[in-house]
Amino acid sequence: MNGTGAWGGAVPPGYVLRRVVGRGASSVVWEATQLSTGRPVALKLLEVDLRDDDARGRFERERQAMAALSQHPHIVALYDAGVVDHSPWLALQLCARGSYAAALREHGPMPAADALDVLIRIGEALVAAHAQGVLHCDVKPANIMITDYGSPALTDFGVARGTVSARSQTVAGGYSLDHVAPEVLNNARPTVVSDVYSLATTVWELLCGRAPFRDDSDVGPAPMVARILRGPLPTPILPGVPPELTALLTRMAAVDPAARPQSMAEAVATARGLATPRPAGVHAGPAPAPTLIGPPATTLPPGSTPPGPSPPGIGTAATNPPQPPSAAGGNRSAPPPPADTGWTPQPAFAAPAPPPPGGSGTAPPRGTGPPADRPRRRWPLVAALVGVVALLAGGGVWWWLGSRSDGLVLHAASGPGTLGAFTSDFATTTGPPGSVTASSLPRGIANRDAVPGATDGLYRGVKGSASCDRDRLADFLGGRPDLATAWVSALRSDPGLRWSRSPTVLSSGDLATFVRELTPVLLRADTRVHEHGWSDGSEQDAQAVLQAGTAVLVDGYGVPRVRCASGNPLTAPEALRPGTTPPAGAWPGFDLGATVAVTGAGQNIREFGLTDPADAAFRRPAGSLGPDDVDAVPATASPEGAFVLKGPQTACDLSDCSKTPTLEVPVIISECTRSACTVRAPDGQWDGAVPLTAGTGGVWTATGALVSPYGYTCNDEQIAATFTLTLSARAATVVDTVWTASSVAGQIVHTIPATSCTAGRLTWNVSATR
Repeated sequence: MNGTGAWGGAVPPGYVLRRVVGRGASSVVWEATQLSTGRPVALKLLEVDLRDDDARGRFERERQAMAALSQHPHIVALYDAGVVDHSPWLALQLCARGSYAAALREHGPMPAADALDVLIRIGEALVAAHAQGVLHCDVKPANIMITDYGSPALTDFGVARGTVSARSQTVAGGYSLDHVAPEVLNNARPTVVSDVYSLATTVWELLCGRAPFRDDSDVGPAPMVARILRGPLPTPILPGVPPELTALLTRMAAVDPAARPQSMAEAVATARGLATPRPAGVHAGPAPAPTLIGPPATTLPPGSTPPGPSPPGIGTAATNPPQPPSAAGGNRSAPPPPADTGWTPQPAFAAPAPPPPGGSGTAPPRGTGPPADRPRRRWPLVAALVGVVALLAGGGVWWWLGSRSDGLVLHAASGPGTLGAFTSDFATTTGPPGSVTASSLPRGIANRDAVPGATDGLYRGVKGSASCDRDRLADFLGGRPDLATAWVSALRSDPGLRWSRSPTVLSSGDLATFVRELTPVLLRADTRVHEHGWSDGSEQDAQAVLQAGTAVLVDGYGVPRVRCASGNPLTAPEALRPGTTPPAGAWPGFDLGATVAVTGAGQNIREFGLTDPADAAFRRPAGSLGPDDVDAVPATASPEGAFVLKGPQTACDLSDCSKTPTLEVPVIISECTRSACTVRAPDGQWDGAVPLTAGTGGVWTATGALVSPYGYTCNDEQIAATFTLTLSARAATVVDTVWTASSVAGQIVHTIPATSCTAGRLTWNVSATR
């Protein structure tokens, strides 16, 4: 019989869950114990229903791909797989040292020799995959794990496609923009050389510390896409990268697929030619002498011949003994030494070599001696972290979990609370009086576990004032790429995340755009969320209740995304388990049963219906910081539409007032908000679009310059005459929260400045006909 785990679903038989070590858009990864063997595994539980055809196909693809390739030393092994309660699961090799992406964030760019080693070994894994008819389609640092031997292993075949079936595939999602090949962006089918491209950009990122075409100053993905399509691969920005390796990466990442190596085996063979040959007499065994890069045993298709002897190249021999495996994952014994394959797995993050016995040959202190004698920076050995196999469906981003509470955390409306703060206090105002003691919701809210974010009265606000400083939050995260990456990863773990470019996946390069389109509000009810914090360089997360009056930023679907008192990202809460009791220290009037959980509105919200401190209703346009707030029943209406303004002359103080007794002007009024529109005259009376702004009493005003032949002249020279258009918008109607006028009338005034010829004004009263 299947048991039920703390995650709320059935536990696969024969496994005991230990702790959550990763989350993605549609999966959770646990460290678990396989009872039949006693070994720790990474148990990937996919939160999908296999009664859905697409989900079943995706699971079968991943299972078959990994089963066919599990014997390869540089592919994460699949131990077991199955389905429980219509949900699939995979038991995989636990890689407790984490991924290359995590190590890159912690230790920075890696030496060229180590990056070349990754290219060779992951290239071999892809050679094996391609020989089985499998394309990976999502090669990136987050999908390359560090095994207990310290060697790289490829994982996450969740978006892998067979090379045959790929002929009908287009870029329909699941790809990582940082490493997707340009032909795939252009909707061409992925091929073997698409994986060649992705491996090149992955190695470039390991060398340089960032993806080759990423620029965090970009607003949205369009500039990055343009750089990928335009190419070529930038020259690595760090010194010490040999030109031969640069040339290989540039060729592998050529924009034209025909200019790349036409097989992964060809790319690997070229890379092996750059590696330092193994010193004579060195063989693998129980006490090996590892090389930083040795010529690994390749996996070549039948009929291929390995390359010839390797010329002197990038790597240098190291004298340090191999590092012991990580102790993470329970009472695990050290793995046996690898079989004698002619090469030695190299710990990717090796500690500096110990001095020779007797103290002779000690290296000079760092910073002394000529630059060529200074030791090259190495990635240190990654200790037993909470890292585990990055096996999230769809190539999802890992979310490392530091500490997680099984119960609820309560956060008062003032102060950062107990969960570690990601940034600092970005709240700019306190809650309205009386809102910080107990929940208060509009009547008729039946299901407090699913209150739509568009519900009028769900949120409070101070009219004309923002409760959060979005710009400071965006600027802070923009200056801290480590926090920004984790912050975005937390939000991406929520499958309900929506923003202006959905379904485009949110990335750290999109942060400024994402934050600045959020809307500041104050919670009216005690609200349950899944909160993510950051303390001492590691993530914390917990189910939390935020007190009414807490300042938050909500997305375009009305879901809270940031707690302004701490800069902490927020995702969807879990359902309350039966018997859940609140922790001690609740505020007066707290009632766990009266808390709410907000769900997305189902479509973009154009305006939020808020209440002010006196419970008066007003409306805030989505994304506004307060200046555009209006009363719930507006005094003005947008005069949007196409009109002909026609009417008689009513005043004139010029020498010739009979020239234009009646004025007829076509106008188009568009792009209206509650406070401004643009207005243009298609017949050319004035040039371009001019602003039409709202005043009091429903009056809208535009001022601009007249153009010839509608202006005035003096001695055949045009006079800089101006016009003022005043419209009164009446009889308003509302559609989808946008108020428009069904009746518009007004006045046009021409003003002629003083000249040697004439000066004065002409005025017409006009009515509007649609």
